[in-house]
Amino acid sequence: MREIETLLFDLGGVLVELTGIAGMMSWSNLDEEEISHRWMHSAAVRRFESGNCTAVDFCSEMVDEFSLSTSPENFRKAFQAWPVPYPGVCELLERLSTKFRMVCLSNTNHLHWERFTTESELLSHFHITLPSHITGKMKPDPEVYYHALDVLGVHPNSIFFMDDNQLNIDAALAVGIQAELTRSPSGVIENLNEKGLLAGVDMDEKSTSS
Repeated sequence: MREIETLLFDLGGVLVELTGIAGMMSWSNLDEEEISHRWMHSAAVRRFESGNCTAVDFCSEMVDEFSLSTSPENFRKAFQAWPVPYPGVCELLERLSTKFRMVCLSNTNHLHWERFTTESELLSHFHITLPSHITGKMKPDPEVYYHALDVLGVHPNSIFFMDDNQLNIDAALAVGIQAELTRSPSGVIENLNEKGLLAGVDMDEKSTSS
């Protein structure tokens, strides 16, 4: 097994808290499980997160698809505020970047990406970012991992990938990338520690308290 040189991160559910389900439940008769299921299988979500749909069309489709008791504009305002970086994440990434090449591989969209860019230092801690709305490729499709390997130019076994969705983890493993299910910054630290990857990384209380 090769030495890990690159850390590949999902954002939502790993480094960023997504707060939207509760808001959608307040506008819908659907429960959390049903909303999550529909979201994962929504054609409109896939179009938007692969850069093939405008924000106006996406928000309108969401209101209709989930029978939300709000306007598309209100949904847009709430949706844009969904992602919130977990406390201590930027400090954690900064410390990890002293040892590893840091790469982001996220199913996302331009509204959330704009929020990350303008309201947070999160993205500045990555050497390379591969957001789905720009690449046009989405997890867990195999092509997203092959594209990442082409961009990075490294052996898949020298990458350690962390994501909160088991389907995405399984797809990464299938192409030879080392990967572990991870659902919080503390999970990031735990997984890295279990693989012996924190040696030589200066970890203080702030970066390990999330």
